[in-house]
Amino acid sequence: MVVAKQFRKKSRPRSIGIWIGILASLFAILLSFTPLLEKSELTSLDLRFGLRGSQKVNPDIVIIFIEDRDIEAIGCWPWTRDYHATLIQILKECDVKAIGYDILFLDPSGHPECDNLLIQATKKARNVYHTLFFELPKFELPGEEGKVPSEERLKRFSLPAPSRSGQFYHSASASLPLRNLIDAAKGLGVINLPPDVDGISRRVPLFIRSGERLYPTLGLVVACEYLNISIESLKILPGKYVILPLSSENKIKIPIDKKGCMLINFAADIKGFSSYSFVQILQSYLQLQKGEKPLVPLSRLKGKVVLVGYVATGTVDLRPTPVSAKYPMVGLHASVVSNILKGDFLRQTKRPINFLILIFLGLLLGVAIPRVNAIKGIFLTIGIALIYFFTGFWLFKSLQIWIPFISPLIVIVLAYLAIILYRFVFESGEKRRIKSIFSRYTAPEIINKLLTAPGEVSLGGERKELTILFADIRGFTKISEGLTPEKVVEILNEVLTLMVRVIFKYRGTLDKFIGDCIMAVYGAPIPQPDHAQKAVRSALEIQEELKNIEGKWFREIGGKLEVGIAINTGEVIIGNIGSPERMDYTAIGDAVNLAARLEEIASPGEIIISENTYSLVKDLVNCQKMKSINIRGKKQPVSLYKLMELKG
Repeated sequence: MVVAKQFRKKSRPRSIGIWIGILASLFAILLSFTPLLEKSELTSLDLRFGLRGSQKVNPDIVIIFIEDRDIEAIGCWPWTRDYHATLIQILKECDVKAIGYDILFLDPSGHPECDNLLIQATKKARNVYHTLFFELPKFELPGEEGKVPSEERLKRFSLPAPSRSGQFYHSASASLPLRNLIDAAKGLGVINLPPDVDGISRRVPLFIRSGERLYPTLGLVVACEYLNISIESLKILPGKYVILPLSSENKIKIPIDKKGCMLINFAADIKGFSSYSFVQILQSYLQLQKGEKPLVPLSRLKGKVVLVGYVATGTVDLRPTPVSAKYPMVGLHASVVSNILKGDFLRQTKRPINFLILIFLGLLLGVAIPRVNAIKGIFLTIGIALIYFFTGFWLFKSLQIWIPFISPLIVIVLAYLAIILYRFVFESGEKRRIKSIFSRYTAPEIINKLLTAPGEVSLGGERKELTILFADIRGFTKISEGLTPEKVVEILNEVLTLMVRVIFKYRGTLDKFIGDCIMAVYGAPIPQPDHAQKAVRSALEIQEELKNIEGKWFREIGGKLEVGIAINTGEVIIGNIGSPERMDYTAIGDAVNLAARLEEIASPGEIIISENTYSLVKDLVNCQKMKSINIRGKKQPVSLYKLMELKG
């Protein structure tokens, strides 16, 4: 019963640590359902992009920018649309695979002939994708979705909305290109790029829902054109994938969230893409017509996907992204195309996986931290955090997997602090308990060792090899008959105090007083490999110290104060023994009984040690072998030695 009780006390901090770890995990799980951690988690994703560095993009993607220098060369923006018609014609002659125009041509311009040139160039190229833009509501109210005007006319550019796509971005209003331009285009692509809650663009909705139709984004339709995949063949699994069938066996699976958004795996800054300015392409074409060496070898454009957008000063087509504070929106569409063609999609772990990660970390800390002290706990906690973060970065860099950083950090910090706080409160109680138990039994140095590591010392019954010392004041009953009670107590206190002081000096533990006899043990509660040597040193010093005070009491008691001492070494049961109401730290067992029997036969001033003790101290002391005696309860005679002095 005592052992079980002490085991429960010893294991209690560990079990409490596990519960603390679980509670810290549950707290972080609850926080994940609120927007409190979202911005911080997104920032941690941006940090991973920065640490990863530049990656290669698909080389078959080219961006043509309309820059400030292009506007200076051609004139004020917007240009007449014949310039765009010319660019499309040039790209057609260069045999590009697909053209994506990230520029809206909404209303008729004041130059109908120029509008017509753009329409005709688009029709002849047969691979030009123009754009439309949806007005996304700030507040999504059920039942107010509506339909895009002229939905029937746009049906060939859209897909039927599958079930469970109700959480996709939806709109009832769209900005459309010129009617004839719609008819001439190979397809239309959505250019909506709603940012995250912190205003940074990290994902793109692959579809915008309007009515019962889904309208694909520009990057998706251009990638499908490059791969010779029709929009109608796409399979949409909301919250899971958009599947592009390359063949009956080979498919591209684009991971999407419940809103139909794809995380953009930014390869690098916009400079990672091959890019040219609008005027460079026009000049190079004119140079070729004149037989001159072109500024840009237009042959490089053959078989490429070409995206056209503007980055001129004052435009709204520059957005903050994880890799740049001013990233051209056309670059976002190019990144989508590159991700699809390379198949290097960024995947965010689902909530159930994240919850399992948090619970695992909580349990790991709850098991590990209570096993070490506070200082080691700090390093252990930091080590666990570093291992987790390095693992998370490796998953991001090598496998394109985004696991959470902030909520696990909360679990790690919260679990550590809570466990340390509990241990402080618990160990304070343990220290008070240990001090209360042992302050009467052993030296202050032993108590201090116990207090520094209370969980490492078992206070319950345990089997140990110890050395037991009994010391009895010989003839004290006869001496006390002629003295007053006050004088008897004074003499007894002085002699016992002397013996206790010597026992504590050699790190012994006072077991009990038995009238004018004292019992001490060596080797517990702190283990001492030389417990037998400490016991014999104590015995010799007790006899020496008694000589210093015997003269003081000689006249009053009419004789000497002498002590008989016996020492035995053996296996005992030691611990808190007794009842719940009254319990003492003591040793019991056959070795204790033998030491008590030897004390009974020790003469005044004599120190008797057993065979077991002698075998451990024979190199330290000089002894005189005594006649073996029969002890009640022992089948064989017991060998005894009279301790004389220390060698040397």
